[in-house]
Amino acid sequence: MSVNRPERFASTERAELARALGIEPGALLEQALTHRSYAREHGVAANGTLVSLGGAALSMGVAEFLYRGFPDLEEDLLSRMRGAVVSAQVRAEVARSLKVGDHIRLGNGEWMSGGQDKDSVLAEAMLGLIGAVYRQGGMEKVSSLVHRYFGVHIEQSSARRGVAVDWKTELQLLVSREKLDGPRYRFEEYGAGHQRRYSAWVVVGGSEYGPGEGGSKKQAEQHAAEAAWRALDSGFSGGAEPAAGG
Repeated sequence: MSVNRPERFASTERAELARALGIEPGALLEQALTHRSYAREHGVAANGTLVSLGGAALSMGVAEFLYRGFPDLEEDLLSRMRGAVVSAQVRAEVARSLKVGDHIRLGNGEWMSGGQDKDSVLAEAMLGLIGAVYRQGGMEKVSSLVHRYFGVHIEQSSARRGVAVDWKTELQLLVSREKLDGPRYRFEEYGAGHQRRYSAWVVVGGSEYGPGEGGSKKQAEQHAAEAAWRALDSGFSGGAEPAAGG
């Protein structure tokens, strides 16, 4: 069992978590990381209120993202997709990707029993952190967090239901979010008749990405948009997968 307790982590390491979440380090972050077992032992506030707030904010953020990406899907399917994405298992996976277990504050008993790697503890802590994000930055920050860290799970949920990623929409969202110029597409076509093929390039922020290839302009456009999205997003969020589009 590791002897590294969260209290011993350097402030710079805690600041890295804050930066990943898009919030400022400080008392709110500490409270978000405070499990009830630690709060009882040390007489400090637990993260319960932030957990409740984070649960509501995450549900709203994912619902908004799904509705925007899948405006024509039936309500029941959207509801099931949202439930899959906000599940405790997914929240725990996101928490592990952020190394939340290295920072969560647990009581001695919970720590010694491996609480820092329990799905239930990590999933709850993730809600607390989302609650802190909402408190500091509102739904705009929560929506950015959903796109960055839950996007791959939205993609997986949509793929299981036969819904493909709309890369053009994802690229447009990224361009708007990061205030970039574009996107502007150009095409070349070659071949004749049923052998006709298309190549597409897209210009974003003064740089051109592609080519995307396909049997139609729409297909080539999608592939060019995917190439641009992956190149650009790796610089903004470390390469997290996008939310799926309709």
